[in-house]
Amino acid sequence: MKNYPPELIKSLVKKKGGSLAKLAKRAGFHPTEVQGALYSPIYWGEQIIAEFLNIHPMIIWPDRYDKKGNPLHPYASAKNLKPFCPTCKEKRI
Repeated sequence: MKNYPPELIKSLVKKKGGSLAKLAKRAGFHPTEVQGALYSPIYWGEQIIAEFLNIHPMIIWPDRYDKKGNPLHPYASAKNLKPFCPTCKEKRI
């Protein structure tokens, strides 16, 4: 499987009435952290986008996750990882 193209992700977010900048602001992140996830592994940016779209991030970016759904990110440590939870309303920091 291939990663979703960045333009597709942006259009899906827009179709649901959002924008990457709005998602970042709502989660308390700088917009570049969320936008950057379209092009390179940025764990929290991926989580924010995936939760908004209600699609597991390993579906959107299969080459960034192992078969169990664990991120392969070089800076994603186990203590910082939270399970995918599209209905969670907590601030992601």
